[in-house]
Amino acid sequence: MRTEENIRGQKTYRATGSGAVSRYEAARIRQRSELAAGRRKADREFRIEQNIKAQHNGARAFSLAQLIVIAVAAVAILCSAVMIVYCESVLHTTVSMVNNRRIALETLIEENRDLEAQINAEVDVVQIRQRAERLGLHIPSGKQVISYRKAESERVIQNEDIPEP
Repeated sequence: MRTEENIRGQKTYRATGSGAVSRYEAARIRQRSELAAGRRKADREFRIEQNIKAQHNGARAFSLAQLIVIAVAAVAILCSAVMIVYCESVLHTTVSMVNNRRIALETLIEENRDLEAQINAEVDVVQIRQRAERLGLHIPSGKQVISYRKAESERVIQNEDIPEP
């Protein structure tokens, strides 16, 4: 079938190969074409609505992706904060241990000085000299002292050969 316009501008429908279509059939054809146009319009509106829903769901998916990124960032920040607190705690513990060791070292140094002073106070050099003289010891003269240098080590072993001056 095909549509044609007559002289008055009205549409007439003709079947291919036959004569004019009756008005009843023309009305039916017009009704079908209007229904088809309505369906096409409804289909177009449905597709537009589906596109809008898809875009809205896409926006939700994008929001969900943003939410996941924010959650991962929040977990990373939380873990970093916990690690910082842990490192500060370890640092504080180490500093207090170092301070305790420093105090202990100062105490030991002071005790060592006190003991050294006590030992030096108890040694009577005059008494030692008198005792040595009674035993026959005396201070050597300059001719009796031989000085020499030993290259290998600073240690002198008894009964070792003494080089000639």
